[in-house]
Amino acid sequence: MSIIATEQTKVVIVGARAGQNAAKRMAEFCYMMGLPLNVLAFVYPPDAGKTVEVYMAINF
Repeated sequence: MSIIATEQTKVVIVGARAGQNAAKRMAEFCYMMGLPLNVLAFVYPPDAGKTVEVYMAINF
């Protein structure tokens, strides 16, 4: 999985184990670089098709 994002990009990742890993790595990178968190939500595939609220992550 490859994700290309700028500092202004907000990212929603959909995926099982690979998506979870990507979201974790992106969050770690943002934390270490002192950037605002740009991963907004993670949707697990069995929940696909359901309507859910997407909340913006303020603190990690």
